[in-house]
Amino acid sequence: MHNFKPLDRWLNVNTWHTYHQGDEMRFHRAIVQLFIENGNSIELEAFRDYIIESKKGTLTEELLQRRAEEFAIKYDAIRSFKMDTDLTF
Repeated sequence: MHNFKPLDRWLNVNTWHTYHQGDEMRFHRAIVQLFIENGNSIELEAFRDYIIESKKGTLTEELLQRRAEEFAIKYDAIRSFKMDTDLTF
């Protein structure tokens, strides 16, 4: 079972989906902590689904789906880079 709790510090800020500079920083810090606790084991789909389940009812369904997909793609790009370069945290 994966530990997605590192994402909550980012997701619990009501501007998480706005691409505000502070939110971007929280996103990246959450990703680092996610890797520390889970390694590279979390797939894009599971990451996306966690966001959707966590934030259901806070945004329109369309906006939530779009933002969850966008951030999952960003996460997966970072994950791929980390795996390709053997980067460790």
